[in-house]
Amino acid sequence: MKYNNRSELYREAESARESGDLIEAGEKLLQLTHYGIVNSGLHHVGMLSSLTNMKYAVVCYRVAGNDERCENIARQGILICEDVLADRIDGDDVERQAWSGLAHEHIGDLRRIAGIDDPDAYQTAKQYYESVEAASTLDLVMAWANENEFYQSSKYIAHLADAAGQSIDPETIRDLRSLSLTRRITFRQSSFGDILTQLDQNDLLEWTGNPLAIPDDEESSHL
Repeated sequence: MKYNNRSELYREAESARESGDLIEAGEKLLQLTHYGIVNSGLHHVGMLSSLTNMKYAVVCYRVAGNDERCENIARQGILICEDVLADRIDGDDVERQAWSGLAHEHIGDLRRIAGIDDPDAYQTAKQYYESVEAASTLDLVMAWANENEFYQSSKYIAHLADAAGQSIDPETIRDLRSLSLTRRITFRQSSFGDILTQLDQNDLLEWTGNPLAIPDDEESSHL
């Protein structure tokens, strides 16, 4: 069956995940990843944005117990990130540092999920993000964290924490939502291992909506 748009693939992936068919969900998410990469024209923004779907696919395979496919697809994602890092990122110095940070963040996630040892990916991402924050005004830092491609990666780790029943305190939620690039890395370093361990025990990937959404009472207080 051929798909004409991303929304159709996304709906089928979500339906499979919610019904507990994580292998099928992974396959749909992998199709969605390749759809996005092809339609990106191999530009770094579209490629790195598509990698979040691949990370969802990889964790689906892990939780479903298909360790071989989990590692194989993770390694594909790592190679895509390394290709992006090989002089495919354009823009000024701050832009290159921000997108390089995101690429290394993806590498760290994929390696962590697949159990591929790499002590440096998260630290490298953090160093890039620290450079961005040091060179930027507060507004620009918030803008980077709120860029859709960056925000989706924060929502990713929040989804997994929610599925694992690992509550995130309100201050950290605010950090992940909008205030800091580096905080997303320190949260991963401290929490991702426990999240994955719990997900392995659950055998399911269930989360409720968007854990990073602004609560109604908080939103109304700013009106």
